Amino acid sequence: MPTRQFLKITNSQKKFKLLIVAPGMLSIPPKGWGAVEHIISETIGIFEQNGFEVWILNSKHKKEWIEAGKFKYDVILNHSDQDCLRIKKFWPKVPLVTVSHYGFGAFEEAWNREFKKILTQMDVSDTIVCLSNEVKKTFSKHIVNAKLIVSPNGSSFTPKTGRDPNAPLVCVGKIEKRKYQYELWNALRNTSLRIVFIGPIVDDRITTLIKTNKASKNYFIGAKDREYLSENLQNFSGLILSSLGEADALVLYEAQLAGLPIFVSEKGLGSQNRNLDWVKVIPKHIDVRRIEKILSKYNIPADTVSAFARYHYSWEVRSKPLLKELLSQVISNKKRTHSF
Repeated sequence: MPTRQFLKITNSQKKFKLLIVAPGMLSIPPKGWGAVEHIISETIGIFEQNGFEVWILNSKHKKEWIEAGKFKYDVILNHSDQDCLRIKKFWPKVPLVTVSHYGFGAFEEAWNREFKKILTQMDVSDTIVCLSNEVKKTFSKHIVNAKLIVSPNGSSFTPKTGRDPNAPLVCVGKIEKRKYQYELWNALRNTSLRIVFIGPIVDDRITTLIKTNKASKNYFIGAKDREYLSENLQNFSGLILSSLGEADALVLYEAQLAGLPIFVSEKGLGSQNRNLDWVKVIPKHIDVRRIEKILSKYNIPADTVSAFARYHYSWEVRSKPLLKELLSQVISNKKRTHSF
């Protein structure tokens, strides 16, 4: 059931009021899966440290929107790209900064008709935040470049650090056609390369597979909570993401925080640095022997990977472009308002 939240998060008084608009599908903080909701939860403290009083509107229902509309804000950070027009209707004079989380954002050939309409509506935003340079490059064909900035994802996930070189690979994420898990399973099932898939299953091919092949349950173990991942990522040999499209996948950063090497498809990279020694870009058609060869020679300590990730993927580092833009929008709007 969709959530209905409108609440003030910050107790102490701050210089600016920030309203964060969420998709209205899962609670904040989320109890399980929900990448956008985790991002919102993890970044609240960063905004507060930089002078923002944080309010959250996380509902599709009219009642919460009307309640939120009674208050004044200095800037709105929107994580629900379908609500841009609705936001501008409620707060026409408040700067609007919208983040695009669309997985196929960088790959126009994969856009559906709905997203083409959504992107047109997103243009009412003062700024559109792209999670990677490739997304910005693609969006710039449709949106004036001055409206676009790049501010990648980060993570405050704190898993146990370690790696078991003799363990299976792990693939973490919703089991759906975009993430290519069914094809990955097919490529590996008759090889010596073992794999475990963790995530809620929405791909009907895999639902059918589990019903007809009981052994497949050993591969697809379903959704697990954050506590499970925190305890158990260290018990795998690496993480693999063979997705057909990602804006900037959190699981890549979370795996590195645990100390794991990552195997990722070209279209799954997002803002990930492909030149790191523990980042291996893999083709769409899985080369099992190449992966086995890499794993057999891999000897980078988990602590080395984790230490790098804790600094470089922290929200303090990753949120700098977004924070700069939010402050810039607030200051510019105040100057415009005071000039009349």
